[in-house]
Formats: sequence, structure tokens, C-alpha cells
Amino acid sequence: VVVINLTCISLIGFAVGIIILLIKPGENETKASTGSPTDQPAGLLTGSPTATSSGLPSHQPTELSAWKITHTIYHRDQTPNAFYGQSVSFSQGGNILFVTSFLETSVYSLSDQSSQTTKYINGGGNGVSSSSDGKFFAVSNARYDAYKGRVQVYRHRSDDSWEQMGSSLFGPNTNELFGEDIAMSRDGHTLAVGTGGINAFNGNYVNVYKWNGADWVLRGDTITGAEGSLFGYAVSVTSDGNIIAIGAFIHEYVEIYKWGGSGWILRGKRLDIIRSTAAWFGNHLDISSDGTVLAIGAPKE
Repeated sequence: VVVINLTCISLIGFAVGIIILLIKPGENETKASTGSPTDQPAGLLTGSPTATSSGLPSHQPTELSAWKITHTIYHRDQTPNAFYGQSVSFSQGGNILFVTSFLETSVYSLSDQSSQTTKYINGGGNGVSSSSDGKFFAVSNARYDAYKGRVQVYRHRSDDSWEQMGSSLFGPNTNELFGEDIAMSRDGHTLAVGTGGINAFNGNYVNVYKWNGADWVLRGDTITGAEGSLFGYAVSVTSDGNIIAIGAFIHEYVEIYKWGGSGWILRGKRLDIIRSTAAWFGNHLDISSDGTVLAIGAPKE
């Protein structure tokens, strides 16, 4: 396994405008996958929430010569500060794309550069995560109702429309930013919701929900982290939803939990770093589909 630090791409994908790039490897590019062969990525997706139709941000990556841009998509009204592209998610094959802005979520069905259909769902936010087949997606708005936060899940209908799946999930307390990060399992029936907190002493927990056929129910107890750590700012789940990685970047640590049949059990030791200056270790993370490989970001390193 080779882990590549795409630092230059983070300047575009940090969630700052209006353009989305779908990039596929060139013919001579070797693909790598941390999951099973069926999870091989179809391309790379990045949002740029402060870009405009006049062009890309000034800090463009120069190492993309082996990749080609397949689609460039602008928000339909290009409203300033709409933060279109703040969060993006692909279906497994890369044919369905979900993009959030502050006001709505855009769903694109993509085939080639000249073929694209779009659905718009009222209610945007800061986070989106989808099932592997693109038939389910969750969208979070952590700033909803005095920063209590809200998460909603949608499913695709046979008439090509989208309907909300079950009840909305709400954060219980002001300033907790419930839904700062979300992660959906492969089948769309397990959902992890992390908290951000206006300051490090709000939130610090993660809830995992399971679809029971009628509504979303809490799976196990709430997973709590150290006070003041921003535990839950970043979450990622395996394809079956039975393993979850959780970042707490203020205290510079990551914990991994596994479903034990009746509750969440800490798997292995806490991953942390000790430095004289903050690196924000755990600010973002991604776990492989089988839970054997974990990538952890430290943007201030």
C-alpha cells in the first residue's frame, strides 16, 4: 500500500466555491486501492466552493498530467457564498455525484461529458455521504437551529425522484454542531454522525444509527471522547458499518471502534502524536472498506 499526500489538491478541495472536477487516471496511470477489487476508484472528485465560472482558484495543482478532467460543473445560479461543493460524494462507479451547498443538495447522473441529468433536493448543508450504489445519501447541516445540527437521509424512488427516508435526526444541544461530519455504510443502512462544537467543550461525541425498516434508531450507546478534544469532528466507517474511525484533532488523537453485537468496543490502542506544536492530527480521516487501512490527516503538520 502506498499512501500519497495530495497536499496541493487540498487547496482546491478544502471547501472554499462553485466548481467540481471529476478526474480519471490516464491510460498509463496505475490504479491502487485500499479496499477489495470491486471498490477500485473510478476517479478523483474535488469541490471548490469559492471558485467562479471565470476560472479555477489561483492555486491549481500541477501534478495532474496523468489525469484528465471529465466534467466541470457549475452551480445553477452561481450565488456568491453559496459554498457549492463544500462536500461531495460519489457512488462506487463514479456515475452518481452528490454535491452540497448551503441551500440545496444537487444530484448528478453522469455518463459522458455531454450527458448529465440533475436533481435538486431542498436542504443543503456542510456534509454529504452516499451508499455505494448511489441510491441512498445523507446530508448534514451542522449550523441548523442555533448550531444544534440536523441530518436527513434520502432514497431514490422508481419514478426517479428522491424521498426522505425516515425521520430527521437532530442534535439535542445548542452549539454542538451535530453533523459536522457524517459517514454512510455501503448499503446505506448504517450512518455515523459526528459533532464539531462551536468550541472544543461542546459536542465531543458520535452517534451511529441503523435503519430498522421504518426509521433510524441509535445503534449502541453514544460514543464519547475526551472533553475539549473535538472528538467526532471527523468520522469514517467501513463498508458494512461495523467499524468506525473517529478523529479528535484538538487533542491530536484517533480512535477506532468495532461493533461487538451489543455495543461499540475500542479496537486496539488510541492513535496519537505528541508534538510541541499542534498538527491537528485527526482533522480528517478515511478508513478502507474492510477496516485494515486508515489514512489520517494532519493539516498543520
